Amino acid sequence: MRAALPVEFETNAELLRLNAFAIARQATDSPVQLGEALKQRARLAAGPSVVPGTNGHWTQYGHGPMIGDDPAYPATMGDGYGKIEGRINDLTWVPQTKKLYAAAAQGGLWESTDVGEHWRAVGRKLPIGSTGAVAWSPAGGGTLLVATGDMAFSNDYAGVGTFWSTDDGDSWHQALGAPEGALSFRLAVDPTNPNVVYLATGVGLFRSTDAGRSFVNVVLPTGACAGNSLKPDCFFANVVTDVAVQATDSLGHRGGAVVAAVGWRAGQHLNFNGKPQAPANGLYRSPTGLPGSFVKVPDSAGFTPTVKAGRIALGATTGPRQNSQYLYAVAQDAQSFSRTVDGGEGDIPLVGTPSVLDAVYVSPDFGATWTLMERREEFYDPTNLSALSQLTVAGIGPGYQTSYNEFVRPDPTRQFVDGTPTRVILGMEEVWSTVPPAVPQRGPTRFQAIGAYTANGGACLALAAQCGAVSTIAPHTTTHPDQHAIAMIPKSDGGVTLVVGNDGGAYTQTVGPLGEFNQLGWGDGANAGFDTLEVYGAAMAKDGTVFGGLQDNGELKILPNGEEHTVYVGDGIFSLVDPDNSKVAYDELPNGGINVTTDGGKTWSSMDPGVIEGDFVAPMVMDPTSAKHILATGRNVAETTAGPATASGDWKSVFDLGTHAHPGDAAAVATDADPSNVGVAAALNGDNAYVGFCGDCDPVKTNRVFHTGFATNVGGSKPPKRGTADGWHIAAGKGLPNRIITSVAVDPANPRVAYVTVGASAARYWAPLGSLGDDTSTVGTGSVFKTTDAGATFTDISGDLPHVQATWSVVHAGQLVVGTAIGVFAAARTTGGHYALLGDGLPPVAVFSLQLKPGDPDLLVAGTFGLGVWTYRFPRVAPPVAAPGAVIPVTGGSSNLLPGLVFLALALLTGRARTKCGSVEVRASGDDAGAAAH
Repeated sequence: MRAALPVEFETNAELLRLNAFAIARQATDSPVQLGEALKQRARLAAGPSVVPGTNGHWTQYGHGPMIGDDPAYPATMGDGYGKIEGRINDLTWVPQTKKLYAAAAQGGLWESTDVGEHWRAVGRKLPIGSTGAVAWSPAGGGTLLVATGDMAFSNDYAGVGTFWSTDDGDSWHQALGAPEGALSFRLAVDPTNPNVVYLATGVGLFRSTDAGRSFVNVVLPTGACAGNSLKPDCFFANVVTDVAVQATDSLGHRGGAVVAAVGWRAGQHLNFNGKPQAPANGLYRSPTGLPGSFVKVPDSAGFTPTVKAGRIALGATTGPRQNSQYLYAVAQDAQSFSRTVDGGEGDIPLVGTPSVLDAVYVSPDFGATWTLMERREEFYDPTNLSALSQLTVAGIGPGYQTSYNEFVRPDPTRQFVDGTPTRVILGMEEVWSTVPPAVPQRGPTRFQAIGAYTANGGACLALAAQCGAVSTIAPHTTTHPDQHAIAMIPKSDGGVTLVVGNDGGAYTQTVGPLGEFNQLGWGDGANAGFDTLEVYGAAMAKDGTVFGGLQDNGELKILPNGEEHTVYVGDGIFSLVDPDNSKVAYDELPNGGINVTTDGGKTWSSMDPGVIEGDFVAPMVMDPTSAKHILATGRNVAETTAGPATASGDWKSVFDLGTHAHPGDAAAVATDADPSNVGVAAALNGDNAYVGFCGDCDPVKTNRVFHTGFATNVGGSKPPKRGTADGWHIAAGKGLPNRIITSVAVDPANPRVAYVTVGASAARYWAPLGSLGDDTSTVGTGSVFKTTDAGATFTDISGDLPHVQATWSVVHAGQLVVGTAIGVFAAARTTGGHYALLGDGLPPVAVFSLQLKPGDPDLLVAGTFGLGVWTYRFPRVAPPVAAPGAVIPVTGGSSNLLPGLVFLALALLTGRARTKCGSVEVRASGDDAGAAAH
């Protein structure tokens, strides 16, 4: 018996009323879909399982933090990141309890009692690990609040509401009225009234008057979409990226004023219906925070105008001797963002500018009027110590991804005699501070980097070969790039500790009363105790060595003793390792570039497959029958059979996926109206290969219509043959829904049998198909599909699997095992039907890859997106002892006939088998087994 999840799942009545409309418009997607799936998961966890092999236990494999400064792996040694973990979205310091809380992007909620020296998980009893914001209120005896739903606009999962705890995370309760199915950006407790809490989400601003037990939508006046993001053409209209509440101060300001930032990154960029995605981005101000009291700050107030406003972060003044009227903001430029190549994140160079930053602003009257502090172009000054400002001629500069991450915060310990803050900390890709000496920060100023992108300097980003392993800044230290969160903790001596949360976890720096933050003060990170790595794909060799691709953190290597190292830089995607020789491994970069090591990660060399238009998370797979046989795909499908010895000419481009309107046509020229098909999932077994593709894959990013498809060399005009075009064709794929294909698995017993998992939407998991005004009539239902005719037709075998994104599947001993956004499930057969939660011990985290360990097929290896790598040992199933008249189910069919025969043999050997099997009836079941087995 598994313990039930101690969470109260109250329902938001308002969203329930909208749910029927949402389901009709968005098919499988609805605001409460994920929450319903988690309730089902909790029920499965609480009850006994009837599916064989599911009563085992999960174990975390490897222990953090990941070592990024080991000279044995020189590719990462000089970056200066020290000890690394996964992304942190928010930080909260509680002076009453001296506790620091961190909301990890997909890794749940964590707590430190020693300012980041050590961390422990306090969110494992939350229903999901995707978290965006954390806060604490002294009301109710001390209330800890966490809002679920990642907030980076990336491949994030929307949340299932906001939760509160009065026992430091031992139990959690769901807040009434807080939206489900939304991203969460900020929880802000009113410093004048601890019962009042504001919640900034992707569907609006919400307010609580009972310390977070319940919330109501304040309905910001954003026009026709006000208060309802589920109306057609309104999904992006009420994205509230921050909220700030004014404190009371010693100068007579009573506080309680509220400023909310509506900041969808693309602003007024048109959707498919010609409607602006976010028609009314900008700042909204209220003197009281009451619903109905907010008004939009006019363009004439000095802040970035509505037409340009993108993502916005706010920083309120909180120091006890400071003037609480001061409010700071950093704004992204939506117009510049919309002019990027393909219109989105990570696509540089930009048109006319190497950055999407608009500017940094200050308000002396808590948001009513604003003054420019520093504009985008001023950040390009190469004397400001930024590694990025040195690269503007190469098309990249400070603020190039403020659509993804930014913060601004005045230092609460530094102020002029009139209470004006004299030091402001800014987070973009790097950490910045206003330049000393200390002056009142109420107008134009200058920022300098105190935590550069890399300790190797900007030259390394432009040309890595210039760097080697030696830092240009000694000692090699900096904070990890891409800043999301900040906490500033006053010290008793008048100094302050700066804590930043970024894509590498937490980093701290302490200075005295007269000290200045600087590049050399970061140490090696503050990540002890975290296990929050975001794994795209993990592969284990027979000796237990694991390689894994990490979002934002390069290539992970886990030694057999559990020690974790980062051995290559950048974003890691999928990873491969030779099962028989763990010194040979393959690292994949975004968009399909591949590097290989033959010495266990000490040195790497390129073996670029030359894929065209590779997806950010492009497939790279190894043939389980031959470790030198590797397939990669973008628009084209490429194969090599030379393994680590692959030279540029050894890759064979065997098939072109064509375009949306011309699938399989190598001569088709891609256009915005007819984008290329690109692979997003692949499987390889011997000569047999399958590829799931889409064109386009990411409507939110590219503003092009999504379409999915399936290709294979099985069942074509010729028998499949590796490294050739033989048999390759676009399969009919009848029965597949028009949603993103997340994985393909070939049945080990029959190459014509394959399993496909599909997502709940397109590439942005938090943005339902239909959110851009696109047609959803073909998105269908179901998340796991099976073909027995090489992709010509598919059958939905989702059965009672929780209705969320499925991510991966494997066949183990005649059973189908499926990874999902909330864990791993298994069916008794490969025909699906009834699924059970696989084992206990694994929190409800997204599982992005599954692998049966080579040489040990009863050990399952899972790469999770937020909690690192985990393993599961399938327990040995005891032979059944049949009572008279009992029915023994025997699995059969092409993929599981052997287990069925074993069951039959055991039944006949029990002594109870008599004539015609005596009183024991033995039945077979399976893919093609309908007859009795005896």
